[in-house]
Amino acid sequence: MEQMATTGGRLLYLTDVPPDQPGGLFADAPDAFDMNKAAELLGVTRQTIKREIDRGNLRSFHVGARVRITKQALVDYVHEREGA
Repeated sequence: MEQMATTGGRLLYLTDVPPDQPGGLFADAPDAFDMNKAAELLGVTRQTIKREIDRGNLRSFHVGARVRITKQALVDYVHEREGA
């Protein structure tokens, strides 16, 4: 499934965005990744990521038995913790 965004009232597919356009936090990361990559990006252990998912602090989804975390979920997690 292709992710979408809107800009100026116009629907924009993320594949239409030039790769050199600034994307903010984790811009060069894929749109979804496993717990190991999330841990690497945050500089924590895989167990910390699992614990935050189990506590409901970090959104995730399953593909079969595998856990995946979207880039947006990780960005939201970081922004929620910035003020804490």
